[in-house]
Amino acid sequence: QIGIAATMCKWTHRVVDANAITGDLREAIEQVHHYRPRPVYLELPSDVVRMPVSDAAPLIASVQHVVPELSFAQVASTAKALAAARFPLIIAGGGSCGAVVELRVLAELLGAPVGMSENGLGALDARHPLAFTQFGANKLWGKADVVLALGTRLYAPVYNWGWDEELHIIKVDIDAEELTRLPAPITGVVAEVRQFLQALIRELPHH
Repeated sequence: QIGIAATMCKWTHRVVDANAITGDLREAIEQVHHYRPRPVYLELPSDVVRMPVSDAAPLIASVQHVVPELSFAQVASTAKALAAARFPLIIAGGGSCGAVVELRVLAELLGAPVGMSENGLGALDARHPLAFTQFGANKLWGKADVVLALGTRLYAPVYNWGWDEELHIIKVDIDAEELTRLPAPITGVVAEVRQFLQALIRELPHH
């Protein structure tokens, strides 16, 4: 079972000692809130359930969302690229839905259209003149010279719409593994989207 769970969960563990249950459960809870929120799996075998417990300490776990440390050098280089772009395009995925205010402010600062993936729908109000679904973003993709991808795997645009060497893709994701999955060359930024956009908005006026 734990092998199957490992293919679907970010963290898996089997409890082997009843006295370790509190510590293992604490680790499971903290793993949920570490970087990209994803399912975790904690296996409690029936024989362990029947073991006597000598440590009855209360469970204390942190539920604070741990995010990567922000690189201000990458914020500055992103601001420089966007400020110099002829046609910047923002692609917003599910990871940008916690940054709706920042996304709107950035789009308006740049005058950049925002294409939303299926998971990113609602990241920018659909009534906003810069808001587009993937169908609309498809028409804009070929015009863009700089694409800022926020919290999205970017599979559909890259695999279905294509790319060339002149297209500069900047991909921001809280999960470093997501920055290695595309065949297209990208500038990868490991960051929590809202934190990154807040810093980017402050940096843009300097470029």
